[in-house]
Amino acid sequence: MLRKYNVLVRSAVFLFDFAILLTCWISTYFLRFQTNLIPQIYSPPTFAEHLRLFPYLFVAHFLVFDWMGLYQPMRLRKAQEQFIAVSQASFLAWLLFTTFIYFFMNGYHYSRITLVVFLLLNAVALFISKLIIMHILRKLRKKGYNLKYVLIVGTGEQARIAAERLFKHLEFGYSIVGFLARNKKEIGNGIFRNVKVIGSYGDLDRITRTKALDQVIFCLKSNEERLIRPLLSCIDNEGVDIKIILELGDIFTLRNKAEEFDGLTILSLRENPLFGWQGLAKRIFDIAGSLSALIFFLPFMVVIAVCVKLTSKGTVFYKQQRVGMDGRKFMLYKFRSMVDKAESLSGAVFAKRSDPRVTKTGKFLRRTSLDELPQLINVLKGDLSLVGPRPERPEFVREFYKSIPRYMLRHKIRMGMTGWAQVHGLRGDTCIKTRLQYDLDYINHWSFWLDIKIIFMTFFSIIKGEGAY
Repeated sequence: MLRKYNVLVRSAVFLFDFAILLTCWISTYFLRFQTNLIPQIYSPPTFAEHLRLFPYLFVAHFLVFDWMGLYQPMRLRKAQEQFIAVSQASFLAWLLFTTFIYFFMNGYHYSRITLVVFLLLNAVALFISKLIIMHILRKLRKKGYNLKYVLIVGTGEQARIAAERLFKHLEFGYSIVGFLARNKKEIGNGIFRNVKVIGSYGDLDRITRTKALDQVIFCLKSNEERLIRPLLSCIDNEGVDIKIILELGDIFTLRNKAEEFDGLTILSLRENPLFGWQGLAKRIFDIAGSLSALIFFLPFMVVIAVCVKLTSKGTVFYKQQRVGMDGRKFMLYKFRSMVDKAESLSGAVFAKRSDPRVTKTGKFLRRTSLDELPQLINVLKGDLSLVGPRPERPEFVREFYKSIPRYMLRHKIRMGMTGWAQVHGLRGDTCIKTRLQYDLDYINHWSFWLDIKIIFMTFFSIIKGEGAY
């Protein structure tokens, strides 16, 4: 049943794209040649000449959109991913079309401004149309239409988690028919909400045939994974989608993904998210951002330096050794906010609220985080990034390394002036395990949008004075 609906949905999307494409191509002609918004140097083509190019435009878009999978089911795709996919596909199709008319149509020349106007208009219109279609489909799925019927093989923790996630996102249109258990005695038991065990592993082929399933998800326990191959052979001839969720637990750490290499399926359990051009782009962003901030804040930094020097004995700047990316040590710069040689008796300790070692000027600097402005120099030097996990002192790192699993994974990327944990109030003497979880979440979900979001959240946190002492 779902396959019939999929054909209808894909046909509707295809026709909708055709209509959008034609509308944008016609609209471009009138915007460019029938208005005075953009001055015209040469005589414009006739509308018939303009329309004559549409078949080539349509073929280019269809080939690229189909090749990039935009006519495949996209139940789990987010709006941001949709925007990126449509933008990339629109640009490639536009490039293919432009190349064709300029190089393969006997020297045919067309207004470049017209082509650029069409590119922008078409990309925006297609993205909005995809969002509308996605919204309509998700509303229909919540009401029980266009559902994908799923059987979950397994009754362990992974099976429960899978069921919970599918129920959580009803808009994706998954309906769980039931679970299969290894032991026949479990048949009839409720596993999640009202969904029960409807058979054992031996019933897989029969249930797959009789229940008109669309997808089978294997969620076997780690000691049952040897059963996957024989169970798969039972449904070799059935036209169902098959997914496998392995019970690997904490083995997965950073940016895990599956990829293919020359016919081999490789499961990547740990990977640096900022390798290659992404790391280079983030570094360029750090240099530009820190240099701009240093120029802007320089007058304020001079005033702060004078205040620190006049209100307490000791140096203006405070240098402290920290551990950075890949465990490398560096000197972190700050404006001194405590009395001179504050740790001569206490040793390395976390700052606490109402710490008697903090000077009067230091209290203001800490509450407003202005004491950390010199760290912009660390960013410029490459010791820090603008955004990333906060660096700790070597004494604390050695301690956490021994007592907290996976602690050193946070050092796979450059440390930051501010981070995901800090904007959630986890600064100073707070739970290290919770901070680590936020740091790993940041690494796993890193993007430029997330960095920009954290920078804005940092400004609001500073204004509110949250977690600063």
